[in-house]
Amino acid sequence: MRIETVDVERIRALRHKVLRAGMPIETTYFTGDELATHYAALIDGAVVGCVSALVAPFPEHDEPADRQLRGMATDPVHRGRGIGGTLVRTLLADAPGRVWCNARIAAANVYRRAGFEQIGEPFEVPIFGTHLRMLNVNA
Repeated sequence: MRIETVDVERIRALRHKVLRAGMPIETTYFTGDELATHYAALIDGAVVGCVSALVAPFPEHDEPADRQLRGMATDPVHRGRGIGGTLVRTLLADAPGRVWCNARIAAANVYRRAGFEQIGEPFEVPIFGTHLRMLNVNA
């Protein structure tokens, strides 16, 4: 497996498959993508994982943070191989300062293992379910 920074177009198909299944492909473009850094996990040239980092302050709290981690996805065929954790660690190594995210409940342990802690209470994101706001406390 190799991790590379890529153009957002390279990861949109995986975002669609994992994060926006059944929705229009246009929903795989996130506000600010043109300013974000996008990482892809590649196996034999195929994108099997992705995550993005955007300069964005931590919302609604006094906790300082510089970047938002978002759009993390791993192809279901390749889950359980440490791809998500490797992507998060790569992003953290490249992103100065503290990083936060809105984590789906199912992915929260990936972030915890990378040094993130839950801040505040779980909240609902319409259509996408319960999320946790998490902050990397190891920065």
